[in-house]
Amino acid sequence: MRWTILTVVIVTVFLLLTEEVQAQQVEVPVAYGISSAPFASSSYSRGVTQLKLQGEYFTVSGNNADLAGGGIDGVVRSSLTDLEAVSVQFGLFGMRGSSDDIVLAGGTSVASHSDISLGELLVGVNGELQVFHRKGMSVILLAGPLAEMFYGTIDATFGSPVPLSGLSDSGDVMNVLYGLQGGGQLGLEIAAFRVSMFALLQNLQGTSRIMWSEAGKETAEVHPATATTAGIELAYPAWDISLGAQMQTRPGRDNMRGYRTTLYHLSWLF
Repeated sequence: MRWTILTVVIVTVFLLLTEEVQAQQVEVPVAYGISSAPFASSSYSRGVTQLKLQGEYFTVSGNNADLAGGGIDGVVRSSLTDLEAVSVQFGLFGMRGSSDDIVLAGGTSVASHSDISLGELLVGVNGELQVFHRKGMSVILLAGPLAEMFYGTIDATFGSPVPLSGLSDSGDVMNVLYGLQGGGQLGLEIAAFRVSMFALLQNLQGTSRIMWSEAGKETAEVHPATATTAGIELAYPAWDISLGAQMQTRPGRDNMRGYRTTLYHLSWLF
């Protein structure tokens, strides 16, 4: 089991580092993914099951997009040994905002101003390795598959050139993304507190569909793109609560828009 999980972690990180180079990305009208760190705590021990629940607030910005929202998510971790663990990650998020963009409408690329409302369901399964654990310090590596599903609405005004004027349309949005994630966490005990610093790579692909009321159905393929996440969490074990913040960046490449997500959370460990 130890070598199986280690192999999964190494292969996943390799794929995350190489997939970006192999794929050409395309412009996608609505593809904003939210995911928090999949670590239940800074350390674990044999035979212990942990449940972490957290509430979140986040903002999404970049390339004329401005959205904000919140949600709840959680991690259930079951430790097989002091070294190995398996965790399940889940989340439910909602966001609203606007985007000034170039989108597809009836097969034609035009400028648009869009008001967007989205809900997201996230599910992930990860293998974990606690490669170092001593009093006051721990290091955990993690890797596994991740899936995200979005559903919402878009109200757009089309026209070119800007300023926008003319036709308007509304539609239903459905996105399905899937892929791999991998990363690591460093945990430190400082007096009565625990500080965790983590970094993640996520490579997702899938499809984005908008069913316009007037223009009909538009479908775009979301080619693999790697997002990087870095964050920090401060926990007070005596109360089993923690506060954290993280930043995720998905860089623009070719015709794919980049964006940045900043997320804050308050969590409870059971």
